[in-house]
Amino acid sequence: MPPFRITHKLTAALLALGLIPAALIGVVALDRAAAALSREAFSHLESIRETKKAALERMVSGWQADLATTLTFADALDLERHSANVLDFVRVIEPSLEPQGYRAIYLSDKWGRPLLSAGAATDKPNRRLESLLRQVGKTKAFAFADMAFAEDGVPTAIAARPLLQDGEVALIAALELPVDVIEERMAPSSGLGTTGEAYLVGPDLLMRSTSRLDPARHSVVGALTDPQAAQVDTAMARDALSGRAGTRLGTDYRGKAVLSAYTPVTIGAVTWAMLVELDRDEAFGSISDLRDIMVVVALFALVGVGLIGILASRALARPIVALTASMNRLAAGETRVDVPACERRDEIGEMARSVLVFRENAVEVERLQASEGLGPVYFESVLQYLCRTLRVDGALIATVDDDRVTVVAARRGGVGVRGFVVPRPGTLCEAAVCQGQVAVLSSATSAFPEDRLLREWGADGGIALALSDSKGRPFAVMALLSSVPIAARDPALSLLRQFAARVSAELERKRYEDDLLQSLRELRQAKARVDQAVREAEFANAAKTRFLAAASHDLRQPLQALNLLLAALKTTRDEQRRVALGDKIDVALSAMGNILGSLLDISKIDAGLVVPAVESFPVAELTAEIVQEFEPLIAEKSLGLTVVPCGATVRSDRKLLGNVLRNLLSNAVRYTDEGGRIILGCRRRGEWLGIVVADSGRGIPDSELPYIFQEFYQIDNPSRDRALGLGLGLSIVSKLASLLGHGVEVRSLAGRGSAFTVVVPKTKEAVSSMPEAKRAAG
Repeated sequence: MPPFRITHKLTAALLALGLIPAALIGVVALDRAAAALSREAFSHLESIRETKKAALERMVSGWQADLATTLTFADALDLERHSANVLDFVRVIEPSLEPQGYRAIYLSDKWGRPLLSAGAATDKPNRRLESLLRQVGKTKAFAFADMAFAEDGVPTAIAARPLLQDGEVALIAALELPVDVIEERMAPSSGLGTTGEAYLVGPDLLMRSTSRLDPARHSVVGALTDPQAAQVDTAMARDALSGRAGTRLGTDYRGKAVLSAYTPVTIGAVTWAMLVELDRDEAFGSISDLRDIMVVVALFALVGVGLIGILASRALARPIVALTASMNRLAAGETRVDVPACERRDEIGEMARSVLVFRENAVEVERLQASEGLGPVYFESVLQYLCRTLRVDGALIATVDDDRVTVVAARRGGVGVRGFVVPRPGTLCEAAVCQGQVAVLSSATSAFPEDRLLREWGADGGIALALSDSKGRPFAVMALLSSVPIAARDPALSLLRQFAARVSAELERKRYEDDLLQSLRELRQAKARVDQAVREAEFANAAKTRFLAAASHDLRQPLQALNLLLAALKTTRDEQRRVALGDKIDVALSAMGNILGSLLDISKIDAGLVVPAVESFPVAELTAEIVQEFEPLIAEKSLGLTVVPCGATVRSDRKLLGNVLRNLLSNAVRYTDEGGRIILGCRRRGEWLGIVVADSGRGIPDSELPYIFQEFYQIDNPSRDRALGLGLGLSIVSKLASLLGHGVEVRSLAGRGSAFTVVVPKTKEAVSSMPEAKRAAG
């Protein structure tokens, strides 16, 4: 290769190295500038849009206020009874219409029958006005009639509202509004340059204000005169009319690319689209100037880098030619090649040493190729060779399991595919596994009608050879598929057998690797389960330790008191003193009984000895029993109890559900101060019933809620004061509810109270069994 061509290439490379980063920087800068300008432009359009929308909303509010004032004035004059006051009304109202931009004002009774009019109103029937007045009389609310031609050909809209007295319509007032009222708000184009505009579009996709850029066709008059030519059917208008506000780059009604900010504007039941738009060319004009500057800079850079490249390439060309010759020989397969210029200490020397490393790597690759695994690349090469040599449309290698055929590699129409699975029964591959080999030269789909692979590939001929593993068991298949009949059977089978041994070995190795990976995954999963079990065991052991410590502490207190009381009983001879000591001993024994009872309840539940006896019963029977039990304790604390009647029938264990509610009601009584209130009631939830116990007590802080159902957990009771309970009540509630399959919900505010809800399934069967309920409670 002549040296001057190297020079040209180096020059081009240096030019590319110099210009590509500059071009990238320029493109990125241009892109960021465009993005920033786009954001700024859209933000500016949004600001104008919101300003104009606010102006329209203030205008509509002004209409309603003026209508309200008019109605109040008319009501004060009592026009229905005193017709003489009509002239006074007109004399006062009419002079104010034109200054405020109103065309006419109308008054009607509650049925929409006209009473009077002022301004440019005519005596001719106005069906649009009459329809709007009747609508207001029915809805008793503000209403708006969209733009239409008045009798004199002026586009007008109508706004109306009622005067309500005791919830009924007394009078209705309506304002006829010329299009100029709206044009005054939309026409100003400050901040929109020379190609920007703001306009309104009605639900019929026609103008509700006159276009600044195309007033001849796109105006309110034009829209009402020739709707077909004045359509504003743009994506932005449709978005706004569907209730969405936003910004986008789109095409306006003129077919121009614009930046658009749009929003819906609702007046009564009518929705208009407000659009504020600016031509894209004007918005991005400064980007074009920046692009021109960048082109000039790029030209200067091109000339400078070109001169430098020519000088540098001449100095580099000679050693590069020698290196090129060495690399060409390496590419031809010669690994014993001398590499020149390795002694140089510059970049050429680095390049030469890199070529030397490449040569050494080529020698190493040549050595390793003989022992490297074949893999999917080998499968693809074999299939490609088979298709080309035998001139068939497709070939595949697949593994065959008991119920399916998994394609490991395949070629179809010159394209490689793999990984799909088809059922095994009735397939060409199954026949090959059973018979060792199978050849269907034509009508293969008829011979194997269940073979989905043959149908999908449109195969007319098929030849398959079974592959055996190292133990002689068939486990895979090599197959040839053709869309036309296969001419020769034996050459195809012979060629398949040539590759069978190597393909079988590689498939078996792959299967072994897959099994090994699966075993590793299973080992990791088993280790994760063991780790989880260890963590759960450690947690259970810690919970048991806490349980025993708390239980021994709570039992020790009444036991010590009992010992002291017995010692005092032995030493005293005063009968009254002995009776008092006996009462205290009863209290201590009762406390121990309560503790042991709660502990036994917990242990029975944990041991699985509690078996629910589920039945259907009225929930009112159970709540009545519980309220009767707690009435003395509630009265002793001067608490207020409200029981909300409930006629629902639930399905649960009457006794266990009663224990849940008793624990919740006991906590409510214990933690509610004197004078507080407790509510026991039900809330229906479809097929479920929520039984609620709520109180106005101390409440539970949010930080404590995750722990309140733990055994022996008590809030603000570090000294284990038995007057505040044992800390087992809510744990029993949680365990029993879980045993019954009921949910327990809690809502609480510290200092305001708590509400516990037990969610129980309802049933339509009303089984009343008060004696059974009493027996279960006992």
